[in-house]
Amino acid sequence: MRWRRIIIVALFSVAVPAYADRKADDLLLERIEKLDVEGVQEALKAGASPNTVDEHENRAIGLAISGLLTWSVPDNRLKVFGIVKALIKAGADVHLDPDILFFPISEGDIDLLALLLDSGANPFGKVEGRTPISWAAYYDQPEVVALLVKRGVSPLPDQEVRQIRLLKAASDNNPDQLKALIAEGNIRLDWKSSDGRTPLLEALRSPIARAAQSKTIMLLLEAGADPNLSGESGFRDLAGIPIHLAVVMNKATMNRPYTAVGEEERSDRLASEVFRALIKKGAHVSAMDDQARTPLHLAAQFDNVVAARILLEEGARVMARDNAGRTPLDYAQSSQMIQLLKTHGAKE
Repeated sequence: MRWRRIIIVALFSVAVPAYADRKADDLLLERIEKLDVEGVQEALKAGASPNTVDEHENRAIGLAISGLLTWSVPDNRLKVFGIVKALIKAGADVHLDPDILFFPISEGDIDLLALLLDSGANPFGKVEGRTPISWAAYYDQPEVVALLVKRGVSPLPDQEVRQIRLLKAASDNNPDQLKALIAEGNIRLDWKSSDGRTPLLEALRSPIARAAQSKTIMLLLEAGADPNLSGESGFRDLAGIPIHLAVVMNKATMNRPYTAVGEEERSDRLASEVFRALIKKGAHVSAMDDQARTPLHLAAQFDNVVAARILLEEGARVMARDNAGRTPLDYAQSSQMIQLLKTHGAKE
């Protein structure tokens, strides 16, 4: 009995500090979320790990830096800086989060960026697929560029900066800026970023409900962007093929039309015109992704009836089979889609 009591006491003496540390870690994460600098310092003194993670595996320092997204609130930048400084002083390892420089670069926070670089963050590595200086050019942060160059990073060639600006203009659906860049000449419309993004894919990565986005895509196509050039879609299980991306992203805009605030044209007209323009400029209506799925497969799967109708009108293969041996009809769920496919010759 005496040995049993000793074992229980020994186990309890080990368990209590671990439990206390976890409580301190939870307190630390809670204080970070509230951008409470003093609370963070108290939690660290209570034993919280500066490298703790939340239930989504987000590290404490990364959560603190994401507070920059609310930097427009007075004093939030100073609070984020104070929290990050306290975490680093307590032993936070900046190497554990490879994307730690993204928000300081995109938001142009020079002080925080310098602190992270002084603490060992890598200015030469990849941040979400691109180098830090590429992101600085993308977000038009000249002070960040200057700091990175001062830290030994080679400046980007002027041509690459122009291409990055083109990519950003397409992503922002800014036809005026896009037109100005094209007019300057010496620009490649089919340039790919280091993470596989192209201007046309960037412009297609959201549902088409606004005239500015429609104009951006039309401008790229008229200027000679390749409608079949594949790249990175930015979405899991969706190939970076322009026509595939257009089918999936515009299920709602093509089939449940609405007029966005401040717009005059309905989404179904804008999205359908862009879709037809892609095909008119040469997009392959039966192009296959790495699973041998055609745009019609995706139209059936996502119930984009309008896109399916256009594809069939343009000669898409109704009985194409993917790597699993499935035809578009095998993916169809709605009676409208099933009837449309069968009318065009689809067989069970």
